[in-house]
Amino acid sequence: MVEANPTKVVLDLGCGSGSLLRLLSRVFDDVIGLEIDPGYLTSIASSHIPNITLLNSDGRKLPFRTESIDTIYSIGVLEHISRVQECIIEAHRVLRKGGSFIIGLPIESGVASIFKSIIHKLVNYDTEEKISIVAALKSFSAGSKTERKYYYHVGKDSQLGHIGFRWEDLLNLVRKYFRVGKLTLFPFNSLRTINPYVFLKLVK
Repeated sequence: MVEANPTKVVLDLGCGSGSLLRLLSRVFDDVIGLEIDPGYLTSIASSHIPNITLLNSDGRKLPFRTESIDTIYSIGVLEHISRVQECIIEAHRVLRKGGSFIIGLPIESGVASIFKSIIHKLVNYDTEEKISIVAALKSFSAGSKTERKYYYHVGKDSQLGHIGFRWEDLLNLVRKYFRVGKLTLFPFNSLRTINPYVFLKLVK
């Protein structure tokens, strides 16, 4: 969903370690990375990419003028934000008319959740350990009893990972502010029930 148009002002909301940000910087002239964790921003800044502007800020109070951004990307972020409606309202405010808000969300239920957990176990194995489906299933069984350790803190306000997160609830929320231009399940869009991730292209 990266649409090349170098004249656009693009925001990566919750840019993390900067993987998507670096890709965007090769496609667009003016790219902004916004992240609440300053440690991530320090790491990105060391790359000295000239067309990237970095901001340490909360996505629920964006430091931009109204209708000043052409496209916002936010991949794997909104499920971590408490009072997420504030972030969605802010995204709507700063986007220009006709602008796109592209979000990626985890699917945390049913077969998709099991499939994603097995993949995570496989890719996180030590290189010296033999990878097998049996080993992954055993690891998943043990790991499913342990809480996820993703914590995002904003002052006294904290949100624990994506435990209990339902992407359908967020879809219903964003529909109050945006038109859904495209919904893509990843990686196998035609096999709807096993996909661990969904991408939404929202249009103001």
